[in-house]
Amino acid sequence: MYISTTDNRVNEKKQKFKIDIIKCISYFILIDLIFFPYFPYFIMPLSLPVVILMLFFHGKFEKNSYFNIFIAISIFILISVFTSIIIGRSTDIILENFKRAFQLITSFFYFFYFSYFTKRKDLNIKKILMAFIVYQLILAIIFFADPSMIISLKKNFYTASAHAADNVLIYIRYSYMFVDPNTAAYFYLIITFFLYHKYDLKPFAKFFVICSTIILLLAFQSNGAILAFLSGLILHVILNKKLLRAKTVKNIFVFILLIILVLIIIKNIYPNIWLEMTEILNRYKYRYEVSLATENPRIGIYLKAIDNLIPFLWGQGYTLKIENAIFKPHSDHFRMIYSYGLVAYLSTLYYFFRHLLNKNFIFVLPAFFAFSINTLIDEQKLLALFLSLLAISLKEINVDEDCSSSHHQLKFKEKSNKMR
Repeated sequence: MYISTTDNRVNEKKQKFKIDIIKCISYFILIDLIFFPYFPYFIMPLSLPVVILMLFFHGKFEKNSYFNIFIAISIFILISVFTSIIIGRSTDIILENFKRAFQLITSFFYFFYFSYFTKRKDLNIKKILMAFIVYQLILAIIFFADPSMIISLKKNFYTASAHAADNVLIYIRYSYMFVDPNTAAYFYLIITFFLYHKYDLKPFAKFFVICSTIILLLAFQSNGAILAFLSGLILHVILNKKLLRAKTVKNIFVFILLIILVLIIIKNIYPNIWLEMTEILNRYKYRYEVSLATENPRIGIYLKAIDNLIPFLWGQGYTLKIENAIFKPHSDHFRMIYSYGLVAYLSTLYYFFRHLLNKNFIFVLPAFFAFSINTLIDEQKLLALFLSLLAISLKEINVDEDCSSSHHQLKFKEKSNKMR
């Protein structure tokens, strides 16, 4: 059958147009997760309907180990939710359990979307992530100068957290679009770690990212985020032994001097911002002294969960109750164990953190801190972003493995031919 050159060109243009549309949609999804507010009437990302439509009508769930684990997690989540009906929970609690189950399960769709489409088209999200760093730095400077402007931004744009906007002035902590500053801090660190380790940044860009991160950590005032940041630096050095070379040590020393120079400039040119930063450090010091003088409240919460709740294969739904009062565990380890059961918990650990100590997955570390001492699964944008970046990173690992496998096969064939 003869096909004209004109027909071939038309088909190529159609294919190119289709691929470009997919790239634009993929970029929109990431931009929505990073910059845009939640849907105003039901707390979910604006891009979630797009992800569902694209995945079910233009993509597919690839049948691999991740898909099988997802099915297991989903089944035990739903069993746990229906258990809350059987044991006679109130209507409000049952509705909350279904809503939370929907948010958690649909967050995985972002993983499958990027798993499928990034294998067919490369995405360069470096500029989007750098724009986010710049955006956060600007908002942090505004926060230090006039926190009421951040409150106005929340009430007029990031309306999902508008009910807690006044907390910015009460606690003097920057929380971006979220209610909890800790969530905002982990959200920022996941993006920063991914950007810093995935892309070959120029020295100035690296310096900018590090300085911005230090400033943002002062704004977030999250102890967990600071631990995640320091742990990430240590893990980065351990997994990259070449960083211990003399040249690298020299560059690090220069970075430290530049940071000191920036702090001196801020102190002398922007005294109000410097005063705010010193007050934040004093608050850190006070909170640390209080934590040493008193028992850690989280330990008490965890012990209460262990004493009053029994782990089983499945749970009782998202909302936990102890002594007829709603119980918040402040850790996704306990949340998954008691809300959704041991099967869902262990499956989730493997799904999220199997590459935790891999140098290509340093961004997983702040997600692990969030999962352990705050929450990763309760904030859908945080979880969806993490799973999206995880899928993008896994795609590159798979490509490397395929290339390595092909290389070994080629060498084996060459040796076989020589032996012949």
